[in-house]
Amino acid sequence: MLQSEKYEQCSLIEQSAKRFMQDRYPFEKRRELISTDSGYCHHLWREIAELGWMHLTISEQFGGHGGDADFVAVLMREFGGHNYQSPYFISAVLSSKLLETMAKGDVRSDMLSRIADGSAIVSAALYERQ
Repeated sequence: MLQSEKYEQCSLIEQSAKRFMQDRYPFEKRRELISTDSGYCHHLWREIAELGWMHLTISEQFGGHGGDADFVAVLMREFGGHNYQSPYFISAVLSSKLLETMAKGDVRSDMLSRIADGSAIVSAALYERQ
């Protein structure tokens, strides 16, 4: 990807995320969600998946966009600026990369597609007591 194309794509993500957060995640919404069991809004999670942000860093060979840390940084800056509460980073970024690297076959492709469409929220178990 040319640098100018990447810059343009990052700008579009930034504008889209800024509008989305302003329109769909006002301060009152944050207050309301803090007191819920999950701590995030399932409806907004689905909307974010529909926008394609869940598959931003998933490699193209697995049906994702193949974006790098620059794409994530743009999106996370907007999420952070609005104090967006969700498992986005752990599921759509960290866990998807771990699955790409470590999982095999159908498990990998199934889980990555479910992360991308927002139907699965995945967390890495980095330590398990024996």
